[in-house]
Amino acid sequence: MTESRLPLFPLPNVVLFPNMVLPLHIFEPRYREMMRDVLAGDKRFGIQLCQEYNPETRIGIPFDVGTVAEIVEHDILDDGRMNILVIGGSRFRVQKYDDESKPYLMGDVTWVEDERDGYVTKKLVTETVALFLDAIRMTHKILHKEFKGLELPVSPDEISFFIAENLRGSLVLKQELLETTSVKARLSFEREVLQKMVKSLAVRTQIEEAFRTITDSETPDPEAD
Repeated sequence: MTESRLPLFPLPNVVLFPNMVLPLHIFEPRYREMMRDVLAGDKRFGIQLCQEYNPETRIGIPFDVGTVAEIVEHDILDDGRMNILVIGGSRFRVQKYDDESKPYLMGDVTWVEDERDGYVTKKLVTETVALFLDAIRMTHKILHKEFKGLELPVSPDEISFFIAENLRGSLVLKQELLETTSVKARLSFEREVLQKMVKSLAVRTQIEEAFRTITDSETPDPEAD
């Protein structure tokens, strides 16, 4: 199994998916040094979700599976801080950590790829996308915002990652989707989650509409005698 070496950037609140874009503000000295090294090289590093994170010590335990981030834009500020924009690439699994050779974490990684476990049906893709769009419409309605539509990717694998990126839920759920190595399984899991979400949003919408109707009926008409 071929291994590669990557600088690693564990984060407490981010799961990066392939093909997704992420802005980052870099301020810690060790990560400023990492980004200088990365920019001088192939502009790639690994992002991992960090569990059991302590905000005071800024120490946590990263999940072994993460995603390669490639810097596509960067801006170095006068004080050395950086604003960067990355795009997600391949997924990886860390086989060995190295916290001694650099001020930041390094890792020997192998690549995580989706298995070929059969044909992904159009029905599965269509149903999952429809539920995803229903959830977005309902959320916009609850927030009294206009939904102007959404441009989705075309291929099933890209759709599955796009939905995972934009799915409302826990970071652990997102991590589980990142680690799933089957497009069919990922879409099926998302469909199941979205079915529950849409039901919950529908109930909330009905409650809010009922409450609004009651409130409106109790509001006195200023023109009434």
